[in-house]
Amino acid sequence: MNWEDLKVLLALTRYSSTRAAAVKLGVSNTTVSRRLDELEEQIGGKLFDRTPEGFKVTSLAEKLLPAIKQVEDLLIEAERSVAGGDMAMEGTIRINLHATPQTGLILSALTSFAEQYPEIKLDIFGSESMPDLSRREADFSIRGLKSGSRPPKDVVGSKLGRLSYSTYVHKDLLASTIEKGIDLTYLKPSEETMREHKILQKADEQELEIRQNFIDARHTLSSIALAAAAVRAKLGASLLPCYVFSNDKNIVRPPNAKVMLWGHIWLMHHKDLRQSSRIRALFKHLSKLELSWPRGWDNT
Repeated sequence: MNWEDLKVLLALTRYSSTRAAAVKLGVSNTTVSRRLDELEEQIGGKLFDRTPEGFKVTSLAEKLLPAIKQVEDLLIEAERSVAGGDMAMEGTIRINLHATPQTGLILSALTSFAEQYPEIKLDIFGSESMPDLSRREADFSIRGLKSGSRPPKDVVGSKLGRLSYSTYVHKDLLASTIEKGIDLTYLKPSEETMREHKILQKADEQELEIRQNFIDARHTLSSIALAAAAVRAKLGASLLPCYVFSNDKNIVRPPNAKVMLWGHIWLMHHKDLRQSSRIRALFKHLSKLELSWPRGWDNT
């Protein structure tokens, strides 16, 4: 069997669509379909049922998957071992970011790193969920983890800074409401967005207070980026991460708005990569961000 074809089988099992599998594998939808057809022809059986909900594995695929996953684990472990012992200051580093306004500071740091090491290529991509570092979906991941949470046990992590929330409003809108003696219009994220950012996963006192802020909210926004844009457009006030407006003098907190610590920004990579010269160099370079974190990041 061709390993490239077997990677298609694994990707379709995990992501249930040719489109998502193609994105993960870095190939076209047509290539995914062709390789699946060739694999099914070679095996002499059907590996997936095509349903409205996506690709569902057949009993034949279920029999094959344990052995294929074992081979994948061995290959990934070998790749990590080779990468971890790489002393060359050249090659590619895949860096995952949570694509939000905090990335400006991080991208500036990556720019200075790239200037210092011209033989190293940076493959930077954003995602809502954290990639699986053990499967080499990324070499580095930089994102927020909730207070009390830590990186997985096979991941080396370093805190870069605090991640706090508060309510924000455009100063002109706040002044107008005070002058007219009317209440502020509040915006809220969708329930899906709040779950996505784990604000509602654990109903502790602080998170119940966060949710209380949205009871009388008039408008709903489906992402942090949209809510931030709506605040700047004077649509209303919204609870948002403090870093979003850390350098925006037009956006302020209403009187008595509390700053609530949610968690921390973490820099993470798999432990097997810590002997790689270029990984160590980037980890050291980005860790300096902790010393130069801009005032007002968490507004405390």
